[in-house]
Amino acid sequence: EQLAAVELGLTTTYRCPKLVVELAQKIVPDFHAAPSAPEGVITVIQAVQVPQHVKPGDFLLSRTNAPLVKTCLSILRAGIRAKIEGKDIGKGMVALVKKLKPKSIPHFLEKLRTWEHDMVARALKAKREARAEQIHDQAETLVYLAEGMSGVPALEKRIFELFDDAAGTPVVVCSTVHRAKGLEANRVFILRDTLRPRFSKGPNAKPVSSEERNIEYVAITRSKGELIWVDGDPRD
Repeated sequence: EQLAAVELGLTTTYRCPKLVVELAQKIVPDFHAAPSAPEGVITVIQAVQVPQHVKPGDFLLSRTNAPLVKTCLSILRAGIRAKIEGKDIGKGMVALVKKLKPKSIPHFLEKLRTWEHDMVARALKAKREARAEQIHDQAETLVYLAEGMSGVPALEKRIFELFDDAAGTPVVVCSTVHRAKGLEANRVFILRDTLRPRFSKGPNAKPVSSEERNIEYVAITRSKGELIWVDGDPRD
């Protein structure tokens, strides 16, 4: 007896559940769930609720680093192990701290704001909005990391410990969407308010670009089971 072959295109996913695929289809219409895919779950929570819901093994995704750091610190304060993907990001931030040559945390924050103001102004003058957003994100991230630190050495130590590539003991993996490409988890939390660029908001905002829609698509399709939208800015 011959079995009828079912032809599946390259756009058929065996990883994502049907509800996640339906969401992704709004961005990439030619994307389909495998017939055997589970239904999946999509829920919505508020940013302040993340520590109550997240557990080791989960992914927490954000477009930028500052809200990721703020949320990761709240998870750690709740007694849950968490790391931020990107040793090179941590090294870059420590390099900036050293470059500013601060004598104390207040002195560091003062010099950081001056650096941010000058660099953002320069980037916007050159019409490099993406670079301006990157500079702002880096400065805001360092402000959050400096909270409660006794001195500059303690700040540098915190950066190295937090920005580490997760390995070994199960942890909540906090990552930018860019770094999550090719990765997957059963439960994925997405900081929804971060999916739009800071400098593209407001009455004169440009239409959402295909690149930004692709970032959202990548974030959505990391989930193998449950997708949790996180609403509200964790920095508020």
